[in-house]
Formats: sequence, C-alpha cells, structure tokens
Amino acid sequence: SLGNRSQTHRKETSDAMIDQQQPPRPRWHACSQGEIERELAVDPAAGLSGEAAARRLSAHGRNELPEAPPLSPWHILAAQFTSLIVWVLIGAALVSGLLEEWIDAVLNGLLGFLQEYRAEQSLAALRTLAVTYARVLRGGTRLNLSSTELVPGDIIDVEAGDHVPADARLLQAVSFHTQEAALTGESTPVEKLNT
Repeated sequence: SLGNRSQTHRKETSDAMIDQQQPPRPRWHACSQGEIERELAVDPAAGLSGEAAARRLSAHGRNELPEAPPLSPWHILAAQFTSLIVWVLIGAALVSGLLEEWIDAVLNGLLGFLQEYRAEQSLAALRTLAVTYARVLRGGTRLNLSSTELVPGDIIDVEAGDHVPADARLLQAVSFHTQEAALTGESTPVEKLNT
C-alpha cells in the first residue's frame, strides 16, 4: 500500500531531520560527565565506533570554520581605491600625469595591486599548510586524525604543547593550563579543571 510507505518515509525523514536540526545543549559545561556520556552516546574508555563517527561527520559536517571566498583580482584592484591616502596619491599621480610623468602614476597603481594580490595568494597557501592533528580514541584505538575530522563525542588526548583541536569538555586533567592570549588577552596561562 502506497499510503503506508509514504507515511513511513515521512516519519523516517522527519526523524532524521529532527536528529540533524536539534540544537546542541546550550550548557555543556554545567552537565556532569555521566550526562554528557549519555547524551553523546560515548564510552570514555573506548571512544566512538568508526561507524558512529562517520554518521556524526555526515550529520554535523567537518570541524572547521567556514572560509570566506577568495578575493578576485578585480576586487583587490577596486579595494586599492577605498582609502583616503590612495586618493591623495591619485591626485599626486594626476599632477604627475599633467606634468607628463604619467608612467610613474601607472607603475605606483600596478605595484600596489601586485603586492596585495601576492599577499592574498600567500595567505591562502599558508592556510592549507596550517592543518592540525589530534590524537583521538575511536573503537578502543588511539588514532592521529586531522582535527577537521573530529565529531561531537570524540575522546581526544591533549599533551603539553598541543593545540586544542576543537571545543572540548575535560574528562581528566593534571596541571592543565592553556594560553588564551589570542582569545581573551590574558598574558599568563589559565588553569583548566575537569569539574
């Protein structure tokens, strides 16, 4: 019967949409470790299974911030003319042009464009080199994975000198301090507790 199949399909689709659209709990820091383990369906001694991690990666996406689209060369060129100082230089270039020294004006504009274009290209290349890795417990085995492959519920190991690869809740910590100067302006490391 087509009606039953359609209702079943609607219910499965609805359940899948609820699972994907359900907002995360807003106060993870206030939950007990047991509550978090139950909510995320994870065993802290074994971590997530490979299948559970794959499902969560599919549902939640990669652990990365969305990147702004790269600037087009035309946008970079147009941005050269948005500053007051640039307009002062354009005025000086026009005076130079009126005095038949227009080649200097054109060269100044081209050099500014080329410098900014190359800087954008260099930043894009650096972003691809800045991939961080994390030690993750999955299926009872410790793996080194790209931090972009982390999912909610992953058990990660962080040691001295490591970057924290994702938002995380501490399960166990001994003398754990983080350098948060880039986030908060704190000049000294901040101690973190697993409470």
